Amino acid sequence: MVHLAYILEETHNLGLMHRVNFEGSKNALEAAGRAGVKQILVASSGTAYGAWPDNPAALKEDHALNANPGFHYAVDKVKVEGLCRECTQKHPQVILSLIRPCVVYGPNVSNYLSELFDMPVLTTIRGFNPPLQFVHEDDVVKAVISILEKKGQGPFNIAPEDTITMAEICRMSGKLQVRIPYPLVRLIVGLTWASRLPMYNFSTAFLDYIRYPWVVDSGRIRNELGYRFRYSSRETVEIILRGKGILV
Repeated sequence: MVHLAYILEETHNLGLMHRVNFEGSKNALEAAGRAGVKQILVASSGTAYGAWPDNPAALKEDHALNANPGFHYAVDKVKVEGLCRECTQKHPQVILSLIRPCVVYGPNVSNYLSELFDMPVLTTIRGFNPPLQFVHEDDVVKAVISILEKKGQGPFNIAPEDTITMAEICRMSGKLQVRIPYPLVRLIVGLTWASRLPMYNFSTAFLDYIRYPWVVDSGRIRNELGYRFRYSSRETVEIILRGKGILV
């Protein structure tokens, strides 16, 4: 069983989001246990580690999960991983794998980060320029297949080895970068989110993930399973910008 069902985009209906993301995952795992499924893969997220100023240079799979409060997408991912641990304790014979990807990008991906590139001016937070990772959608699919075929157990970080910053992306796109102090950015995002305006499709809780680092170390899947990522973070961003016709 490969469990990918999840509400990815933030929504104002937090009850629905939790029911689908947590309760839905609980139902799926319980059904798999009753059916005697022998192998399960669940999609978690690198955001489950949390974005914090004291994070190490690269987060390994044994690092504590500490999602930023208020960012319900990541908070529920941590809770779902708890369900997975319970499942393996109840069914120790089951091969249960977790993937923790960084930001997933590609020609068929549309999310609140990729939509930012459609704006005429790229707004960033003054004084913050953390390293970011972008994994191509094709690499995610092939990594999942590799884990399933080689029966990888436990969590696997899914990300290329390199990083890129928003400042670099601004230079690559040739767009004007406007650096705004964090309190003002928080005010603007909070107002647009509360007013349900389409300018920013995320709440203020997400801002920590573009303020602080949450770079993941994908050494486990590379060293234990021999997986090699086809695209780097930079190449993945270039593909997106080229597709939008804005690569300099």
